[in-house]
Order: sequence, then C-alpha cells, then structure tokens
Amino acid sequence: MTITRSTFKNSLLCLSLITVSLLFSSCSKDSSSTCPEVNKTVPQNELTQLDNYISASNIIAERDARGFYYAINNNGNSNKPNACANILVNYVGKLVSGQVFDQNQNASFSLKGLITGWQMAMPLVGEEGEIIIYLPPTLGYGITGNGAVPSNAITIFTITLIKVNN
Repeated sequence: MTITRSTFKNSLLCLSLITVSLLFSSCSKDSSSTCPEVNKTVPQNELTQLDNYISASNIIAERDARGFYYAINNNGNSNKPNACANILVNYVGKLVSGQVFDQNQNASFSLKGLITGWQMAMPLVGEEGEIIIYLPPTLGYGITGNGAVPSNAITIFTITLIKVNN
C-alpha cells in the first residue's frame, strides 16, 4: 500500500483534531464531582436553641430545612453563586449578644473554603443581594469556636454579595 503525501497530511490533521478535542473534553468542569453541594445534619438541641433565639428575639426570618434561618433583604440579580464560586462580599458577623466578632468590606473568598452555613446560604441570593443568616454552631464554628466566637455559639451574618465568579 502506498501512502501519498496528501493522505499522510490528512491523517495527521485528523489525529491533531482528535487530540485537541480530547484535551478540551477532559478539561471541562464537572461541578457535581469537584464541588458538591454541602449538607450537614444539625443536632436537635442546636435547632431548638436557634428556634428559641429567633422566637424570643421576634426575628422575622425563614427556616431552611437544612437547619438555619435567613432573611433576604434584597434578592439581587439572577447571577447566584454555585458551590465552587468565588465571591466578593461585604459582611458583618455578630454573636447573639450583638458583639461584632468579624467584619470586612470587599472581601474575596472561595465559597467552598467558608463555613458550612455560608456555603448553604449564599446560593439563595444573587449579585447585589443582601442576606442575614442565623447559624447554629454546627453550621458555624462548632464546638471549637474561632477567635472571639466561643464554642457552640449561634452566629449571625449580614452579607452583601457584590460579585460572583462561577
């Protein structure tokens, strides 16, 4: 069998196209396998503690089935973060006493690197949206606490979502 120069070039071109196509398909992101949605089970005693706080404080907020409360002050636009998003936010974190334990302007985060409560709540609003989240310890800083946050503390965050990069 004789291979002509033209046949060789065509074969080489086909092989190159197949290689490039395979490279692109292997690089595509499958967010379900690399960055799955986060769910944690909140113990009943924490749910009761949070329910009691919300009720006693006359807070108007919705209870999410996953174990936290939230109030959306502004829905924002349709660009909502997914579990792998990088977000730019302004936020204030408080304890139930009203003590501010953390706050920041134009803070940039990878959502998957934040506490579980943020990972669950932030997809509820879009860019330019504002949400207040009330987190039981399991979805916040847990039994260890963090800096000014004591162990087993309910935490409250007021968050303005400035920018989303999914």
